[in-house]
Amino acid sequence: YSKQDGEYKVINPDNFEYDSQKELEDPILEEANKIKDTAERLKFLVFSGGEIGVFLWNVHKDLLLYAANRIPEITDSPLSIDRAMQWGFNWEMGPFERWDALGIQNMVEHLEKEGEDIPEIITEMLDAGIHSFYSDGQVYDPASKSMIDTPPEAKGEIKVHQLRKERNPVMENDSVALHDLGDGVALFEFHTPHSTLGAELVQSLYKSLDTVKKDFDALVISHDADNFAFGANLKEALVAKQNDDWDSVVEAVTNFQKTAVALRYAPFPVVSAPFGKTLGGGVEFCLYSDKVVAHHELYMGLVEVGVGLIPAGGGTTELLRRAMDKLEGEADPLPFIRE
Repeated sequence: YSKQDGEYKVINPDNFEYDSQKELEDPILEEANKIKDTAERLKFLVFSGGEIGVFLWNVHKDLLLYAANRIPEITDSPLSIDRAMQWGFNWEMGPFERWDALGIQNMVEHLEKEGEDIPEIITEMLDAGIHSFYSDGQVYDPASKSMIDTPPEAKGEIKVHQLRKERNPVMENDSVALHDLGDGVALFEFHTPHSTLGAELVQSLYKSLDTVKKDFDALVISHDADNFAFGANLKEALVAKQNDDWDSVVEAVTNFQKTAVALRYAPFPVVSAPFGKTLGGGVEFCLYSDKVVAHHELYMGLVEVGVGLIPAGGGTTELLRRAMDKLEGEADPLPFIRE
């Protein structure tokens, strides 16, 4: 590769000149882009045939055989290898998660057709009637040849799927759940698509504050997804605009502001634990909490200006309040704000 005039070019092996990169056009890629789930998309591509499928099959065949044959040489745990590749190399899926995505039995059939030796760990799993490395919060343990609960990533870590095994949520709907963490602490967990903050979620958080006030001593806001929050559900606002239903937009903004204020003045500690992308309303949840315990990998910002808006859930007020804290003496902030 070579950067020339601001453009990254690639070597042409026919004449050894640098040419502009050309986007690969293939109907297989177009179909793959329609598949949102990473595991399903990977399986589709690897077994799609054609140049793309053959290339990906050969890459994954070598990768997955190598990884499986390194147990127990470098570790007793498939989970350790997956976490090493995810945490150290930023892979979305580790090798053993890819075994699951492609289907262990399916992989074995393809490998045997090509005359490959099946790794011992795979044979042992199938003999034990186990057909995936991961299932329902558990991971395969080669030492016991059985599934065990997935060990926490860090000491004291709490996972929602483990909570559900221990006890039912205090309250739950399609968007959220309120869990009992024990010791008088409740967890407000949301599981909306892409972690967006819709009307049902905001209303549920507001109602949950009453439940916590009556039955608990503190509240934590967090969940298990890849990102904490992508901000308000703009699809809801778009539908309202298309229907000329501005009253519902005003109601949504009002409810969010009311909930943010309720968080700030709740008669119990509120702790937000953000991680990954924490945008828009997700930031406002944090700003109005008593304490924020942030993950080391956090991308936080009030990004509403990117779609022509300003933070409407309390973020603008909080920015002003924090700016005023930095004023000297009796300086008047309003002239600057009006500018």
